[in-house]
Amino acid sequence: MTTISTLQKCLNDFLLDQAVRGNSPVTIRDYRWQLGFFVRFAGADLPIRAVTLSLCKNYVLSLRSGSLSSVTIQTYIRSLRAFLTWCYNEELLPENIPERLRLPKAQRKVIDILTPSESSRLLSSFDQSSFLGLRNYLICALMLDSGSAPGMTKSGISSVIR
Repeated sequence: MTTISTLQKCLNDFLLDQAVRGNSPVTIRDYRWQLGFFVRFAGADLPIRAVTLSLCKNYVLSLRSGSLSSVTIQTYIRSLRAFLTWCYNEELLPENIPERLRLPKAQRKVIDILTPSESSRLLSSFDQSSFLGLRNYLICALMLDSGSAPGMTKSGISSVIR
């Protein structure tokens, strides 16, 4: 007698396989979390062979209709593609759906960086005659010079400069 593999059973087997492969507990936790959305969307008892490209595309549309960022949606779809590729390789799916499931485009964030005069104004706000003021000045200057201060945008500067 042949048993029908459900989406939930296949997910559990996939997560087990990831642990056996040596993936980190964080990676496995992320797969469980991200793929859990797809399982709830499609139905945990859905036979794995009933998963289609159309179902996956409808899932993408449902993610877009929520409040998730486009980068988060890409992450969820990457996890889904990894899972479905594993299902195909395990001969649980008749077709390789991820080959035809494209990643949705992610919006690029435009960062409004500080102008040279704004950077100067920020640095001049520190009292360099005190130890803490000089320390803060040097930290800020290092961050501005190295580009390691993504929070130092025009929107974040008003809280630093009074």
